[in-house]
Amino acid sequence: GRKQSLKQLEVGLAHYDALQEGIGVLSEFLAGYLPAERLRVLAARVLATDMAMHGQDVPAIFHCLHQEHGLPTDDAFDVAVRARRGGGLTKDAVYLSGLRDLLEYLHEGGAFEPLFGG
Repeated sequence: GRKQSLKQLEVGLAHYDALQEGIGVLSEFLAGYLPAERLRVLAARVLATDMAMHGQDVPAIFHCLHQEHGLPTDDAFDVAVRARRGGGLTKDAVYLSGLRDLLEYLHEGGAFEPLFGG
């Protein structure tokens, strides 16, 4: 963004996180680097973020991810801690909604190339 003549692209536009993360996930898929396990971790992050925003602590999030959803111990722990670290990493909540919105936009005939400006 710093190299663009429009300086706003350096700090980001309003509500750009979901689009940025959606493009990132789609890029992983198109490059062949989005195995089912990676997608599962992204979905777990969304769930964990929601739980953290509703006051759940690390043990409760871990239990949900590991016991109820079968996430491996290491992944469940990492995701649970990430969701609560520094008050909560809420950016993770937009990974899949950004991808959903991006795919809907493209399905409706939206242009792909302008999304890479900045």
